[in-house]
Amino acid sequence: MILQKRDRLINIYTDGACFGNPGPGGWAFIYYINDIKIQNSGGEPLTTNNRMELIAVIKALKEVTKFSNVVIFSDSKYVVEGATKWINNWRKNNWKNSKRELIKNFDLWTKLDQILLTKKIEWKWVKAHAGNVSNEAVDSLAKKEASKFID
Repeated sequence: MILQKRDRLINIYTDGACFGNPGPGGWAFIYYINDIKIQNSGGEPLTTNNRMELIAVIKALKEVTKFSNVVIFSDSKYVVEGATKWINNWRKNNWKNSKRELIKNFDLWTKLDQILLTKKIEWKWVKAHAGNVSNEAVDSLAKKEASKFID
């Protein structure tokens, strides 16, 4: 049986980087379809590492909307735990933390939440700089993007 596009498993590696926090930052993602590497990256002149990590995931998921089986590999515990442990409570509490303040990166978490409501995602945390080839590749891309904003 040939898998339809929407049924294929897509493994996406994402990363964000920042020189200073805040500072110039970059984001990147890589995935493969039929052994063809697909990647995208970008950056911002003044941002945080957590924003870049979230943007990488959001951009990647927007690109693979036709696929229903997605695994996100990220070295960001902030993103992985946010998406798997914290997001439901944030939503219930109108995106406020225990101090009744809007959570950090509210704008990005709500964008990610809208995507998560339409798609089942499996989240996998990977240790940074531990020799995972795809994780190292997105790390390099994200840093390259961030470096574009340094004189």
